[in-house]
Amino acid sequence: MHEQFHTCPRGFLTGASSSYQVSVRSRLECMQMCSRTHSCCGVNICPSGFNGEVNCGITEEVQSEVCKNLIAAEKVSCYFAQKKEQPQEPTTEAEETTTSTTPTTQEPTTTELWCRNGGTLNNGKCDCTIEFGGRACERLIRDCSEAFQNGYTTQPEGVYEIQPKSSPVSFPVRCEFTWGVTAVFRRLDTSLFNRDWNELAHTGINPHDPNIYDYFVGLQQLHEMTSQAAYELNVVAWIGSYSKSILYDNFTVGPESTHYAVTYSRFRPNTDFQDGFAAPPPIVFSALYRDVNGCFGQKGAAGWYGVDCSGFSLFTDGAFYWPGTGSEPVPLDRVEIKFVRQSDFYDD
Repeated sequence: MHEQFHTCPRGFLTGASSSYQVSVRSRLECMQMCSRTHSCCGVNICPSGFNGEVNCGITEEVQSEVCKNLIAAEKVSCYFAQKKEQPQEPTTEAEETTTSTTPTTQEPTTTELWCRNGGTLNNGKCDCTIEFGGRACERLIRDCSEAFQNGYTTQPEGVYEIQPKSSPVSFPVRCEFTWGVTAVFRRLDTSLFNRDWNELAHTGINPHDPNIYDYFVGLQQLHEMTSQAAYELNVVAWIGSYSKSILYDNFTVGPESTHYAVTYSRFRPNTDFQDGFAAPPPIVFSALYRDVNGCFGQKGAAGWYGVDCSGFSLFTDGAFYWPGTGSEPVPLDRVEIKFVRQSDFYDD
C-alpha cells in the first residue's frame, strides 16, 4: 500500500482543503480509503491519541508537484501522503479513442529492477530513500539500523516510520544515525509510567511522539522488532548530566503468550551498574489486569520480574532505580532504552 503514495516530511500537512475527515484505526486504513476512491489525491494523516487511531483527511485537489505547498502541523507525527497516480481530467471521446491505442508507460520486464517509493537505480541496485528498504525499496524500513546500512549515517536524529517483518502496521520511532540506533523508551524521574497491561502491551505511552520524555513504543512492538534479528540493548542511565550505557547482547522480548518474557545472551559488566534483569527465569512482564506472577501486587509497579519477584522496574510513577555496584540501588534522573541490530534479518 505504501508504494502507491509519496510520504511527505513529518510535521507538515497539505494546504489543500480536505473534502472530508474521518477517524480510522491506522495509517494503512487511511491510505486504503484513498486508494479505493478514484477522486482522492492524498491524505493528511494525524494521530488522534486514542488507541492508536488516526484522523484521516481526504483531499481531492490535484497535486501537480510532489510534496509542495505544505504547512506546519500541530504535531510532529502528522504528515501528508500524496497519491502517486493523480486523477486525470476527463477527455473528449475523440481524445480517448486516440490515446487508447498509444501505450503511455512500459512495465518493467521480469529481468528489470524497478525501484519504488522514490528509490533510484544505481549500478544494478536500488538506492532507497531514508524510510524505505528491500531490494526494490518496496517496503518501509524494519528498524533504524536498516536506514544506517543503506547509507544514511550523517542525518540528524529524528522521527521515522518503521515496520518490522511480523508487524501488521507501521509505527514511529526515534532514529539516531551515528550507529543506526532505534530509540523506544524515554522517561524522567517525574514521569507516570505505572500503566495497565493493555496500555503498556498494545498502546504504548505517547506512541506517536517519540521526541518527548514520556514515551514508550509498546511491548508488542518490542517483540515484533526483536524477533526479526539479534539486537544489542542499551539502557542509557542519567544521573544529572552524567550518563552511562548499560549493555546487553542478543536481547529479545517474547510474544504476549509468554507475557513478553525477556532473554539475553550476555550482560556487559561496567564500573557503575549491575544487571537490572538478573532474576530467576522466566523474567516476565507483570502489570495491572495481567499480574501473572503476583509481582505487580507485591511491587506496586509494572515491570519485568523473575519468579521470586526480584528485578528493577522502569515503569514506576515518579522515582525509579537501577542496581549499582555498591550495596544500594541508584536513583536515576532519566533513562532511555535503545536498540542496535547485531545481525542480518533472519529471513534474508
